[in-house]
Amino acid sequence: MTDMIDDKNPYKLDESSLDSNEYIENLDNENENLANEIKDVRAIKTNALSGPLILFVGPRESGKTTVLINLAKYLKVNQGFKIDVNRTYRSDETYVQSSHRFLTQLNDNQFAPNRTGNVNFLAVNAFRGSEQVCQFLEAPGEAYFDVFNPHSQVFPPYILQTLSLTNINKTLVIFFEEGMLLKSDPSAYSRRLSSLIQKLNKKIDDVIILYNKIDKCPHLFKGN
Repeated sequence: MTDMIDDKNPYKLDESSLDSNEYIENLDNENENLANEIKDVRAIKTNALSGPLILFVGPRESGKTTVLINLAKYLKVNQGFKIDVNRTYRSDETYVQSSHRFLTQLNDNQFAPNRTGNVNFLAVNAFRGSEQVCQFLEAPGEAYFDVFNPHSQVFPPYILQTLSLTNINKTLVIFFEEGMLLKSDPSAYSRRLSSLIQKLNKKIDDVIILYNKIDKCPHLFKGN
């Protein structure tokens, strides 16, 4: 990915310590599916991201894509925002197809998408008029936490590069859901999140904890 960075870009990073091939070779023994997914997205251009940047963080099937689609629809329909996919973030065919499916669901009148399996790993821009208000980044859940390999200590290079952007505000929206980690290790998820948070700039970055589908957990509303 190093040769894709524009020397004139203000977000250029020193990527000498972020070798994609080394990461993939190390990951092959840990998680073949994630390794294959990362191999398919070598066209990632981290320098295409700008702020404020909102990253949806959570394991697979924790609701990130559904929330992104519904939030994008709300901003478009109720708040008059212009929503579009960041078309320069990736150029591979998988991203093009996922972008098309996202825009199709965005223009659907129903708020709850039936299936989001084919919509993933997106960078989405939100504009009010001509001003970009923010960008959303929804990456594969395994990149943040793999429920089948909870004790992995590696992150894909593009995540490390993104968190290393020092001159834009980044907000981690961390997803939780009732019963989300019953088949894995919740404490490992906490350690993984702590590692991510430590990479943030405490002066300009933020963290939001999102308990998804809280309306379906009436037992949590007893008393107060």
